[in-house]
Amino acid sequence: MAPPRQRSRWISLGLMACLAYLQPGHAEPFVGRFETTGQGCRYTLSEGESGDCRVVQMDGRSATVLGIRFIGRGAVRGASRSLTFVATTTGQGSPLSCHLGRCRLSAASWSGSVSSVAEAAYDADGIAEGVPKAWPAKQGSCKLEAQQIRCRADVVSGEQLDAQAKL
Repeated sequence: MAPPRQRSRWISLGLMACLAYLQPGHAEPFVGRFETTGQGCRYTLSEGESGDCRVVQMDGRSATVLGIRFIGRGAVRGASRSLTFVATTTGQGSPLSCHLGRCRLSAASWSGSVSSVAEAAYDADGIAEGVPKAWPAKQGSCKLEAQQIRCRADVVSGEQLDAQAKL
């Protein structure tokens, strides 16, 4: 085992390396969340149920993968429902510009191919109401144009899920 002085040097070097990595120049420019209140926000959930949504979240997960979540009210006061599309960029980079996990929309237009869709419900305390439903998409897309985001997907169960909002 190394002497205590040598161990403390190794620990110090490890901490310095971690801190250097966390400096602003080393943050991933596409990982984080953009969140806004959507105007004219609507979604169609499984079994054809439609509703209004209030919040749109765009989560940059990598340089090419984006999660787009539409969140609306649930059946009782304080409850919520969400519909999330996971999309892979098609030909261009992420529409988000992020710094330390906070993002802004930096592209006027963007499109992605939907790989999966998930639907979840939460009670007024934020606790999940059952297991979220998730499906691989047979085909689908998300498009950002003129400050409007629209996602739609045909899932393997035969249902068509979609959502749109003005950002």
